[in-house]
Amino acid sequence: MSKIKLAIADDNKIFREATIKLIETERDLEVILEADNGKQLLEQLQTITPDIILMDIQMNVMDGFEATKAVNELYPTIKIIILTLDDNGANIIEMYRLGVQSLIGKEEHYNELFFAIRTVGNGGCYMTTTCKEIIRSKLNEQPLKDFSKNFSTLKQLTAAELKVLWYVSQFKTVREIAELLCISPNTVNNHEGNIRHKLNIQGKSSLLQYALNIKEKLIFGNREVKFKKW
Repeated sequence: MSKIKLAIADDNKIFREATIKLIETERDLEVILEADNGKQLLEQLQTITPDIILMDIQMNVMDGFEATKAVNELYPTIKIIILTLDDNGANIIEMYRLGVQSLIGKEEHYNELFFAIRTVGNGGCYMTTTCKEIIRSKLNEQPLKDFSKNFSTLKQLTAAELKVLWYVSQFKTVREIAELLCISPNTVNNHEGNIRHKLNIQGKSSLLQYALNIKEKLIFGNREVKFKKW
């Protein structure tokens, strides 16, 4: 039986070791790499290749956000499951936008983690009910009408940035956008940063809200994004 090879990056040694012991009770799962932070994880990935990384968000030296961006850029075939206590709405939205395949709270029952690992290992994505509720709540915190005051600012965006914004409005992850546009995840992140700067939008969750609000003003066809008549 082929095992799903796992890495775990978490600066809580007690939690990390306890999680590894639980995983070792499953015949189809195997931990082949453990790291105390994102930097240590990246160093070990140079010689060890897991199928899935279990990644904490808050870590010293290099946190889960930076580590996830680096893994997407350097090792695009490795899948990521966020395993964290820091599951507020903004973090969840940003991590899904970065292209992680699942986010599990550390307080969840371990069977939920095993289910997520197997789902992701088989090529799927898994979102817990808790994550769905948090994302729905976060997106409702600020009315979309707040972002509709000046649609003309969209004309500041380049063709590439408009394409990225369109795909954001379709709930595409950074990794998916990179594949669709044949560019690197890092380039997608740069485009998103430029969009937020030009449109004065703070944070990725606000960018998603803006994109959802203006998508009806755009037409995407023949690989080009065009404006409808306003």
